Formats: sequence, C-alpha cells, structure tokens
Amino acid sequence: MTVNFYDLLIKNTPMLRSRAIIFTQNKFDADDLFQETSEKIIKNAGRFTLGTNFMAWAQTIMRNIFINGYRIKKRQRELTAGSNKSIFPGSNYTVVNEGENNINVQCIQTAINQLNKKVQIPFLLRLEGYSYEEIAEQMHLPMGTIKSRIHFARKQLKIVLAEYNSN
Repeated sequence: MTVNFYDLLIKNTPMLRSRAIIFTQNKFDADDLFQETSEKIIKNAGRFTLGTNFMAWAQTIMRNIFINGYRIKKRQRELTAGSNKSIFPGSNYTVVNEGENNINVQCIQTAINQLNKKVQIPFLLRLEGYSYEEIAEQMHLPMGTIKSRIHFARKQLKIVLAEYNSN
C-alpha cells in the first residue's frame, strides 16, 4: 500500500498544530499559522518527494511562514512606534497627531505610483508580504530579476523621499 501526499498531511496534522502553538504561543494565531502552512504545503505538493521526511519539510515551511510574519509585524510596530504624539502639559492624556503621518503616506504613495511598472509591481507585492519566490513565480521571472527590480524601486524611492524631506 502506498501512502500519498494528502495522507501524509492528514496523518501529521496534530503534530503540525502543536508545532504552530509552540511557535505562536497563542491558539488563535496557531490556527492561522497552521492554515497558512497547510495551504502552502498543498500548493507546493509537486515539490515534495515521497519517501522523504514529510514533517521536516512541512515544519520548514511553517517556520519560514512564522519568521516572515514576525518580520512584517516587527516592521509594522517600528512604523507605528514612530508616530507623533502631543501631550498636554499637566495632563495624563495623549493625543495622536496623524496629520504629518497622513502627508507622509500620501507622499510615499505618490512616489510609488511614479515608479516604472516593471519595478512597481514586484515592489508592491513584496510590500504586501509575498516572498521573492512567490513574486518570481507569479510574474514568471527569475528570482534574481525580481530582487534587482525591488532593490531598484527602493533606491528610487529613497531618492524621491529624500528630496521631499529636504523641502
């Protein structure tokens, strides 16, 4: 009797769920991590070689998804930690001043919209959290091309935003 790919996934589901809880330390986040991992495992079923260690392969996918998610959340926390706050003297209340942030977001969006489509599309996909591999696969381009286009987009944005900040 041969074991097929989906039988391996079903057989290892309890172990993958417990691994997700170990990573996230939270049942709700663990459910999300497990679901995203399962989707990616099924999507990449053709890349798995039957007879090799399924759990090692699946845990590597889960770990990578967890690490990428952590990096994205860390960047979001860093961005929001830099928001401007004004405190009234003699008061314990804080008022968030979003005016400058709104202008910065508009400026960044305008700069992104001015990018050449060849670099803008991969840059936006990366900004949304897609991996280089996923972008390369979606755009049917080599990963090196995707990396260089994203690098070029970042370089152009740095120049445009530096000019904006100097004005």
